[in-house]
Amino acid sequence: MFSRTFSLFVSKSISRLLDILRIQPKKRALFTCFPDFEDQTFSMILELTKQSVPVVLLSDSLEMPVHWKKENLLIKIIKRNSAISFFYAKTSKYIFHTHGFIFSESTSHKQIVISLWHGIPLKKIGKELGNEMPRSKFGLVSSVSTSFLMKRAYSTPKKMPLLLNYGLPRLDLLENGNQGNRETGTRFIWMPTYRNSVIGEIRDDGLVGDLGLGMPISQLSKLDEYFFSRGISVEILLHPMSGATIPTELSAIHVSNFDRNSESLYRHLNNFDALITDYSSVSIDFLVTGKPIYILAPDFELYEKTRGFFEDFETLLGIRVSKNIDDFIAELDKGIYDFQRLEKALNKWHDYKKNDRARKIWESVSKI
Repeated sequence: MFSRTFSLFVSKSISRLLDILRIQPKKRALFTCFPDFEDQTFSMILELTKQSVPVVLLSDSLEMPVHWKKENLLIKIIKRNSAISFFYAKTSKYIFHTHGFIFSESTSHKQIVISLWHGIPLKKIGKELGNEMPRSKFGLVSSVSTSFLMKRAYSTPKKMPLLLNYGLPRLDLLENGNQGNRETGTRFIWMPTYRNSVIGEIRDDGLVGDLGLGMPISQLSKLDEYFFSRGISVEILLHPMSGATIPTELSAIHVSNFDRNSESLYRHLNNFDALITDYSSVSIDFLVTGKPIYILAPDFELYEKTRGFFEDFETLLGIRVSKNIDDFIAELDKGIYDFQRLEKALNKWHDYKKNDRARKIWESVSKI
């Protein structure tokens, strides 16, 4: 406690001194995100490199992912919580974060803090959970009609950032539309959110059970048999914070061998015909592809009690929710997907649909 309090005191004192002396921060962008090399960061840095803006990334690892290296990014990686990271935090004009910035309350008046967040919220965050949102100059929303979600997360209007309505920069990595293909296809990606987290904010939500997927092994086996009978291949990709375990003896469902070091996750999503998820905001992101989305939430009632949503979940999301395995199978057995409902959800959640979101965000931020 003393160390953090002392650090904040020093940070505020230095910022105050910089303001008094009218020392301008460098036209440099600093990123502090989780995971260190995630796609919100990647997409923004791609744009900043185009704009010749130097970037510093605070990271626990100093090794850049292979697919980042291929882009020749204008970036320097600095060890997180090091003395030199403090120097860059005090002298960089733009500070981007996804989960908060330790010195966001003590920046210079000439510094601009931008909250990229890590997903458009469906689950309660901030004030709704009794927490304070990190202070930022700018925040992101994806539509006017759903911007109330971010607004409700802040304790007072004074603490709420200016909201930019371009959506999330990582959506630039997704292919818009379904290329005229209105069939469901046979290659699915399943991206369940975490029930029991093992890193970051440690918590249990919903039915953890013996798998951490919100269902027992018997239901997972039933799903596997169904997918196998339909010739559907399902790649299950666990949340980075998840403590879930997946049996290896399944036939149609297999654990993803996706390597975050060699490929962007959101570029990887373009390889699939449909998405299965539950309470994750990846469903909102995937809307821009125009491909089918299935919401499987077998532990819905328990999850709602332990974590909670801003509004009625299915109404808010705009996509049908299957709350048990049989209902989910029946949905798949229809053979005809409700693309009309999907289009309504897309228009509800995404006002801006061009793949230059990172550029629009930077244009807005750099005007200040």
